[in-house]
Amino acid sequence: MTDQAQPPVTLLLAVFNGADFLDAALRSVAGQTFGDFELLVVDDGSSDATPHLLRQWQRREPRLRCLTNPRNLGLTRSLNRGLAEARGRYLARLDADDIAFPERLQKQVAFLEAHPEVGLLGSNCLLLSTEGTPGKPGEVVSGDLAIRWEMLFQNPFFHSAVMWRRSLGLTYDESLPRAQDYDLWVRLLSRTRGANLTEPLVGCRRHDKRISVSHRDQQEEVALGLVQRQYRNLLPGESLSPQEASQLRSLACFVPRRLGEAEWAAMARLIRLFHAFAARYAGGAELSQVRRRLARRLLGMVSPGDIVALWRSGRLGPLLNLAPEMIPQRLLDPLRRRAARHR
Repeated sequence: MTDQAQPPVTLLLAVFNGADFLDAALRSVAGQTFGDFELLVVDDGSSDATPHLLRQWQRREPRLRCLTNPRNLGLTRSLNRGLAEARGRYLARLDADDIAFPERLQKQVAFLEAHPEVGLLGSNCLLLSTEGTPGKPGEVVSGDLAIRWEMLFQNPFFHSAVMWRRSLGLTYDESLPRAQDYDLWVRLLSRTRGANLTEPLVGCRRHDKRISVSHRDQQEEVALGLVQRQYRNLLPGESLSPQEASQLRSLACFVPRRLGEAEWAAMARLIRLFHAFAARYAGGAELSQVRRRLARRLLGMVSPGDIVALWRSGRLGPLLNLAPEMIPQRLLDPLRRRAARHR
């Protein structure tokens, strides 16, 4: 084991009144197959059994360091306090209600050692019930360009699964009480490449008290602001209202309940955005995969009954040109019948 004054990894965990799940999180860290790390826990002014639990753990786990906030400062400021104290070459995150699978640190350190061009690394996660019963895996994209494309609309990383290089030097934005991780990843990817391991290396617990559930509106507000900011960055002559950003995000990530005028306009913006993205990140097979995935998604939303109206509005051409090799016959048949009637 190396000198603990500078371990390879700092695993950072911030907790506020998290005694219900904290012991399971700490046990999962103590059981890592990669043992050369420090576990840095920031207790954000907890008033439940959390301080007592941490004292118990400190007596038997020498790799555990605790920082205690004199009052509740919130997650963002607590994480930054931990980053300021971290000694590891790599920084890893874990939420107090999640667990790390035994090989999590070992596999992520091995990947970063083998890929010096990658500075931000996540993994898939296994969704857990409140009681810890495993459910289905989440969904992640793995390559750098696929991550950058998804980042334009939503967070492509599970916070508890991320490891990054401390040398990148960035911290969480303390003006953001929610979605602070999404903002940090956007800024980190301006300095480095990203990747996701497709194997689930953490278990993410789903329960009603989780921040992403209890503060969903704030999370959404920050996320939409990031969508707007990144859109302006790629298309400097254009801007999005919050409603337009929501429509664009919905079209890119979800399936709209209906395709009306606003959704067709969002589709046109999405295609323009992809072309700007492709111009900035020209890149062979990986970019082609992003293009084909987008084309498959958009073409799958269009019904044969929409085709003539799209053609008349001038919106059909950019859609079909996105991936002409993927156009299904069901969409071409209405145009062929129309052309036959006008011969």
